[in-house]
Amino acid sequence: MYNDIFPMIAFIVIGIIFIFNYSKGIKKIKSVTKNGIEAEGIIFELVQDETIDDTPKDLAYRDTYYLKSPVIRFLTQEKHWVTGMPLIKISTTFFKTGQKVNVIYNSENPDEFLLKTKLDLSTIITLVLIVGIVCLGYGVFLAYNYLKS
Repeated sequence: MYNDIFPMIAFIVIGIIFIFNYSKGIKKIKSVTKNGIEAEGIIFELVQDETIDDTPKDLAYRDTYYLKSPVIRFLTQEKHWVTGMPLIKISTTFFKTGQKVNVIYNSENPDEFLLKTKLDLSTIITLVLIVGIVCLGYGVFLAYNYLKS
C-alpha cells in the first residue's frame, strides 16, 4: 500500500511545485518586460550558494558541484548604478567575470532585471509548466488507478 501511495503523492506535489514556479517566473518576466528598458552591463562577480557550511570539505564540494549565480552591474538611463542578481537565475557556466551582457530592467524599479540571452526566457519557463502538468497528470492517473482498485 505504501509503495502505491508514495509515487502518487510525489508526482502530484512535484507537479504543483513546477506549476507554482512557472506562475512566479512568468509574472516576473511580464512585470519586467512590460516597462522594460535594455541596458548593457557586466558580470561583476559570480557567487555561490551561501547555505553550505564553510568547512574545507564543504568548500571543496561546493566549488565542484554548485553553480554560481551572476551578480551583474549596469547603468540605468537615469545614470544610476544597479548591482544585483537577475530575477531569474541562469547557469553561469557560460559567463565569466568581466564579461559584457545585456539586461532588461524595469523602468519603475531598476533592481528588477532579467539577463537577456539568445534563449527566450518565456520558452524556458513554459517548459517548466509542461513538466509540471505532466507530473501532476501522472500523479492523478496513479491516484485514479489506486482508488479504482
